[in-house]
Amino acid sequence: MKSTAHEYTLTTPIQVSRPQRLDLEGLKSFRKKNLRGVEKRLGEFTAILSGSETRIFYELCYCILTPQSSGRVCDGIVADLVKKGVLRDPESRRSELEEGLKKTRFWRNKSRYIIRAWERFASPQREQSLNGLLEMERDFTTPADFRSWLRGELRGLGIGMKEASHFLRNTGRYRGIAIVDRHVMGCLAELDLTSGQGNLNSEKDYLKREEEMMDFSDSAEIPVEELDLLFWSARTGYIFK
Repeated sequence: MKSTAHEYTLTTPIQVSRPQRLDLEGLKSFRKKNLRGVEKRLGEFTAILSGSETRIFYELCYCILTPQSSGRVCDGIVADLVKKGVLRDPESRRSELEEGLKKTRFWRNKSRYIIRAWERFASPQREQSLNGLLEMERDFTTPADFRSWLRGELRGLGIGMKEASHFLRNTGRYRGIAIVDRHVMGCLAELDLTSGQGNLNSEKDYLKREEEMMDFSDSAEIPVEELDLLFWSARTGYIFK
């Protein structure tokens, strides 16, 4: 099942056949074969633009869980916690939350982050509106400037550059930014972008890799929001989120 604008349900992986090679010609062929699946997933992200505060909060929880953990496992965890009602009040149901998160790395920290996020954005005494924060995008000149500001508003929740980009992409705000992770860096290296290898130890590192991805997007004439899904699926065999 797919996630709708107001509910959180398990995301169905869209299976693909991995490309035999990942040069530019191979990537374009891979894109042509799988464009329908890529557009379908992007459409699902766009649908969340009209999502409720609760739905946006669930997506934030997903992005909090994903660092150094399987996206599919995290998706299943969030869907299960939603079904059980745990994320409606994770503070009072902390033991259930912690038990549910034990399949992720750093689950104790992530439990604290989710409770903190709930207090700030989803509790009856919430301090801020997530939809309100996201609507502030219109006040910024570039998506990157907005992302930088948003990271500050999400301080204390374990949200780095990748997670902020991930959250924006998954809530339909995916133009002008890129999700950079080991899959993307490996693909950049395979495409002979020599600095595509290395670590992401700082915001400067992230922005450098993102710029490389943007430059490649322009030269290859493939939108950057498609590239992330193409690179990920070329490595894993399925289009996910």
